[in-house]
Amino acid sequence: FNFPPYLRIIHFDLDELDAVPRLVVRWCYWSFKALVLGVCLNLLTSIVLASLGVPGTGVHVAYSLFNVIIGSGLGVYCLHAGYKGVATSDSPLMRRFVGLQAILALLMFLFSLLPVVNWNGWLRIADVIRAPVVEPWVFWLVMIILESLVWTCGYGIAGSALYHVITYDTSGPMAFSARASQAMNKVTGATKPKSVAAGAVASASIALTKI
Repeated sequence: FNFPPYLRIIHFDLDELDAVPRLVVRWCYWSFKALVLGVCLNLLTSIVLASLGVPGTGVHVAYSLFNVIIGSGLGVYCLHAGYKGVATSDSPLMRRFVGLQAILALLMFLFSLLPVVNWNGWLRIADVIRAPVVEPWVFWLVMIILESLVWTCGYGIAGSALYHVITYDTSGPMAFSARASQAMNKVTGATKPKSVAAGAVASASIALTKI
């Protein structure tokens, strides 16, 4: 076991995977990173606001800490299901990842919008502007934007991870290999006329030299 660092709960190593599975799992890994970054930003915001004496934010520190523990734990479990499922082509594990990832993606979408309890979604901006507390106004506004951006990018990355795992589960590595081959064929097809033209010019030059 080597992941997460220092805790070492699961085994996770992208270098052990072939190119196509590594691509799929990398999306899962970035989704996990977005989740952890989001809950950590939320905890930081709650701590600073509570230390500045913003009313009602003291209990938010406890909520945010709870969310860090629960969110990170679910993220690690989901990542492990995706990693092991893709690495061993285990459909039940990949379907487990899809179910958990879909829930996490929905939660990240809600967190990016709603100003509920300790969450600082985009709609929190209006509350902060109308707030009577002036001192942490700029800090809170900046943190709202950062946290909302992380959640917005997070559910987009989670959606891409879902797409890649579902495609890998249903079609296997050949689904992505076929697309790579098509792209290479397009490139080859685009360069082939240039090669033919260059060959024709070279042949003409040789013929003129012989004359």
